[in-house]
Amino acid sequence: MEKIEKERAVRGIATSHGIALGKLLFFTHDEGSVNEVNVSDGQVENEVVRYERAVKRTKQDIKRLKKQLEIDRSLEAAAILETQLQILDDPLLTSEIKENIVQSKKNAEFVFHRFLKHYQKKFNEIKDPFFRERGCDLLDISRRILGYLKESGRVSIASLPAGSIVFSHEIAASDVAEANPQNICAIISDTGGATSHAAIVAKAKGIPYIVNVNFGLIEKGINTGIIVDGSTGDVILFPSQKTLASYMKAKEQLDNLYADLEKTCSLKAETCDGFEVKLSANIEMVSEIDLLHKYGGCGVGLFRSEYIFLSKQSFPSEEAQYLIYSQIISAMRGLPIVIRTFDIGGDKQASMDQQAANKGNPYLGCRAIRFLLKERDLFKAQLRAILRASERGKASIMFPMIADLSELNEAKELVAEVQNELSLSRKITEKKVRIGCMIEVPSAAVISDLLARECDFLAIGTNDLIQYLLAVDRSNQAVGELYNPMHPSLIRLIKLIVTQASQYGTPVCVCGEIAGDPRFTPLLIGLGVHELSVSIRNLPLIKKVVRQTSVVRSHQLAEEVLSLSTSSEIQELLNAEFRSAMPDDYHYVNLYC
Repeated sequence: MEKIEKERAVRGIATSHGIALGKLLFFTHDEGSVNEVNVSDGQVENEVVRYERAVKRTKQDIKRLKKQLEIDRSLEAAAILETQLQILDDPLLTSEIKENIVQSKKNAEFVFHRFLKHYQKKFNEIKDPFFRERGCDLLDISRRILGYLKESGRVSIASLPAGSIVFSHEIAASDVAEANPQNICAIISDTGGATSHAAIVAKAKGIPYIVNVNFGLIEKGINTGIIVDGSTGDVILFPSQKTLASYMKAKEQLDNLYADLEKTCSLKAETCDGFEVKLSANIEMVSEIDLLHKYGGCGVGLFRSEYIFLSKQSFPSEEAQYLIYSQIISAMRGLPIVIRTFDIGGDKQASMDQQAANKGNPYLGCRAIRFLLKERDLFKAQLRAILRASERGKASIMFPMIADLSELNEAKELVAEVQNELSLSRKITEKKVRIGCMIEVPSAAVISDLLARECDFLAIGTNDLIQYLLAVDRSNQAVGELYNPMHPSLIRLIKLIVTQASQYGTPVCVCGEIAGDPRFTPLLIGLGVHELSVSIRNLPLIKKVVRQTSVVRSHQLAEEVLSLSTSSEIQELLNAEFRSAMPDDYHYVNLYC
């Protein structure tokens, strides 16, 4: 009798959201064996030509994929493939390989396979995320070249059947770029991160993607039906009929409700008793601005500027940044945008001074404003680019990870210095640019009155604030359950920040994940938060919840929550409030309940 496997869930880290139901297929680039063949002097030139042809065909592939991404307005994803095109012109892949073929008098695929194995081993030993991404890019295009040399073609994710949920030990950006969202329901890998190139492309294509899933734990699920929950990071193996039916209903409801929500995008984000909430968006991709206008957002509350170089080899120049910021600000059509200066470190790395940045725990090291104040030339170049571009519209500057008033003052002095230099050179006018800072660490929250006095606005970044407040690394699965946005300390801290800032009339925006969780919407309004900045996909939903909310009830709810002692009590109350305030159909929208 065939053994019936029991339902179980394996958790990874969600980097691109959505629900998927399909068949789990294992996807790999198996180079297989490559024969070593000695070639005569007369055949060497032919091997070099074969290699050049393989590189040319690889370039054609990457250009085709890049063009399609540009057509789809996935500009950041296209930039990643542009990086791969630049790598293909590197001497490492051109003259050096050809010289090796000539000197060794071996067949091209053997020489190249030896090169591939050598660098694969090197990159596997690198811990730094930035350089690992460079390694992934190199290995990605190398596998394409090898496939053409062997004339066996290459395994393509595009050839997988409809309903596929792909698992791969390490999936490349160009693999995801080839994926047809109509066939590929979701992607899972046991490596990678939220800022990996594959994750950025998956998000651009709207494909749910979960990383850091242990292959050993899901191996038995290969070729069986599974569920991927891109909100929680759960991969559900051998789902029961009850679970399957529940997720099928949830997916259908989500699809229908989001289509429904789009019909009300033109309406204001105001409560049923007339209080207007400023509803902005968090973005990291230029292409998302089209959706901002479609969904009726009132601006961008957080533009994560570091994403403009995560696909590049190094920091972009002032001029390159100026062009990007100008494009973004022009695309806003007069709506305001808050540009956060580079938040480098923690889960986001870049090429400069990595050894210094990566010592010890990167979340507690030289990251964000600490890094920028040490690298003043880099910081000033970004400030110059933002200030020059701000002439085109309503742009504000926001500093990340401020922990002390002296850091804020030092950063503001640099802004004034750069403004003066640009003004003297007549590159900008005397127009004042709003300046704000993130409240992401407990020390900043405690001195929020001092920071509010010096800022035009404050933004609470709850993602980092929770991990620093609770001493929980949000990327560590071992303590993942302790990362709890409903902890009483967080709710009290938000109330403290809003109260302190109000003394100086300084507005406070919440731009972390809880701003996009509909259960928190009435609570945040009740705590005195008048602006929410959420991911683009959540704009229509949060607007709907705001319109179903009463200010009077929100204040009552806030008082009730502040009186509770435990996270479980708060969760129970917020879940019950959400269910009573929203129509039954909307209960499926909130996958956290």
